[in-house]
Amino acid sequence: MIFIDKFNIFILHFGIIVNTLMIKNEEVVLRKRSALNTKQIKTNEWINWCLDSETMKEINVLNLKQAFESIEFMSCLLFVEYDTCDQSSEEQMLIFKYDKNIKTIDLEIDPKQNVNGFYKMTIGKRCNESKRCLLRKILSFLGLILNTKRADRDNFIKVNESNIDPFYLKNFVIDNNADTANTSYDYGSIMQLSNFEFRNGMKRTFKIKPSHYEVMLGQGYGLSFTDIKLLNIRYCKASCIDNDMAKNVKCKNGGIINPYSCANCICPNMFAADKFCEKMDPSDSSCPSSEFNATSKKTKLVIKGKKRCNIKIIAKEGKKILITVKKAVLSAIYPCFEGLGLEVKYRKDKTLTGLILCVIPESVSIVSEDETVLLQYNGEQNNHIAIIEYQMK
Repeated sequence: MIFIDKFNIFILHFGIIVNTLMIKNEEVVLRKRSALNTKQIKTNEWINWCLDSETMKEINVLNLKQAFESIEFMSCLLFVEYDTCDQSSEEQMLIFKYDKNIKTIDLEIDPKQNVNGFYKMTIGKRCNESKRCLLRKILSFLGLILNTKRADRDNFIKVNESNIDPFYLKNFVIDNNADTANTSYDYGSIMQLSNFEFRNGMKRTFKIKPSHYEVMLGQGYGLSFTDIKLLNIRYCKASCIDNDMAKNVKCKNGGIINPYSCANCICPNMFAADKFCEKMDPSDSSCPSSEFNATSKKTKLVIKGKKRCNIKIIAKEGKKILITVKKAVLSAIYPCFEGLGLEVKYRKDKTLTGLILCVIPESVSIVSEDETVLLQYNGEQNNHIAIIEYQMK
């Protein structure tokens, strides 16, 4: 017997997503790249799941359901709960089994099992206690790979195999067959390991280029916009093909079509103000101007207090912008996450998670990859402040 029938689940999630698009931007945090395992068979869009009867009382169902919700949010995937794992009732079932004797974290998919049939996912003690681990295991089941396995990873991190626990070296083996789906490396992805995970001592498993991103690594809050994008590329491309409303949808600024409504777009952070990601999110009334022009002269920008500000800095076409964060006092969050602290989107692809600074960061100077820089200041306290200089280069 299914707890909730599939039709009601669809209606429930459709309502959630429509409502989510209308709430204030500060309430939306699950938006932010990894890559796709092309060798792995795709599972169904509606995934039946159940708890193994012998260990069901041991599994952290709250963490598991939160992981499902993060994946269902802004994708066409639905997880349908069954109260038994009866293999005669359905052709596909994801079965979760707890094993207290497993002390390691295994994010690999069992190649001997069929993800589109009856697949038993064993959860060890450490993973059972971590929503981040469960998310990664389920996303691996769905075909995403860790950033540390991307073919382009050496352009962004420098792996030191001697510092990695031998059992976990497989998480750092480059998969040259993975499809990056025209995405670049996103430090804010849920599939991005921290450089403290899986180490065999006190030294970091990899160095990061540039080092400022280190405070962002290994976030477990939810999927980035690019994680959502990859899931939609893999599973949801056909959702709106025959929908007449979709013909009029033109997503801007890297947004993707919403696979439920087919009438609006899923937008990257800072562009969720309208249905088609055309406009930047509005700032609080006490913020500075929403747009500045960079010139050859250094210009200071000071933002302080409890507010959210979205700002675009533009230089002449073909030029770049030097951004220097001279001083900042921000939220004490680790890892830093989108929607908290100060985010600087200086890479050409503005759908990528920007550099996010939290607490009291050191002075940071970065040069943009094109003529545009986006800033989002998230002040949570009256004493929060960011002093920024910008200059056209």
